[in-house]
Amino acid sequence: MKILVIDDNELLLESLVLTLESEGIDVLPAVNGNDAIEIYSRMGDAIDALVSDWRLPGFNGIDVFKALRTMNPGVKFFLISGYVDSAVRSQARGAGIKDVVQKPFRSHDISGMLKNAITEMSLVN
Repeated sequence: MKILVIDDNELLLESLVLTLESEGIDVLPAVNGNDAIEIYSRMGDAIDALVSDWRLPGFNGIDVFKALRTMNPGVKFFLISGYVDSAVRSQARGAGIKDVVQKPFRSHDISGMLKNAITEMSLVN
């Protein structure tokens, strides 16, 4: 499984990368939306899902999702944020984002969510 993780908080990004890698997940890190879009444009076929912070410099996580969805309408995308309220959840779900996860969270909870989503995706396809 290969996951693209996007977060401008480099300490959180590093922690999440290390945790996911320790659970056997291949992780591509990005520190902003532009980097994520560039990585996905080159490697999208090999990426199973994305996890993105909502607040990013430039694009927010929902904007990143919308840009990636133009490349792959079936992209699996999970939004994480310390600032989730009902308006953000509604906006994210309205855009088609599968899950919104409130920070702080336990990294292994994210890995479990990703593995479940990939398994569900494999069963549907």
